Amino acid sequence: MDRETKLNAVRSKLARVVDPELDESLTELGFVESIDVDANDRVHVCLRLPTYWCAANFAFMMASDARERIAELPWVKQVLISLADHFYSDRINEGVAQGPSFAAAFREEASGELDELRAIFKAKAFERRQHEIVRYLLAREYTPEALVSMTIRKLEELDLADAEGDRLRRRYLEARWERRGETTPQSNAFVQVDGKPLALSSFPDYLARLRRTWLNTEVNGALCRGLLEARYRDEAKKP
Repeated sequence: MDRETKLNAVRSKLARVVDPELDESLTELGFVESIDVDANDRVHVCLRLPTYWCAANFAFMMASDARERIAELPWVKQVLISLADHFYSDRINEGVAQGPSFAAAFREEASGELDELRAIFKAKAFERRQHEIVRYLLAREYTPEALVSMTIRKLEELDLADAEGDRLRRRYLEARWERRGETTPQSNAFVQVDGKPLALSSFPDYLARLRRTWLNTEVNGALCRGLLEARYRDEAKKP
């Protein structure tokens, strides 16, 4: 395997690591400053964030997740993640290198691990992705009645006819199956974040709530991109 192939494999892994608040990949957001693979198959990744004061827990999650995803590649001997230009860079870099424990890295500040925070943001990501695919389908004349009764299998089999629809469906189904519980292909495709079925009578109100979640994330994402561009204006956004 040549070096460029290895770099592309690392980029693919990083593309699946998301900012927990924004539910967008580190590569799309421009948070990956550089990637390198040395002669000993050690992967070096430098991350950068929009501001010096970005939340330490979010930064730790992204750096830790990046390390874990890259380590899944069978040829990788070591993963070295470096977070640059952050007020807790040293603490985060050292903590991620030693393991995935936020509480161990931030003994005085942390009130525990990040599982609860992850769950909150996964729920928001589920709602955001659901809003995007539902809005897409409604714009193509699928009725609320059809969506409320649609099964996962039916959603998987829809002929959406364009790449954007396929992308939105794939992202939503990833989140849907992740919250599966007793889910089967015959389960409702669109459910509330707690797994309860949607009611047709309250569908407009439910959709309005999803839109608020989506809009909040969109605004935060636009702000982060603007801050990142202003901070690193003279540098390439992506490696």
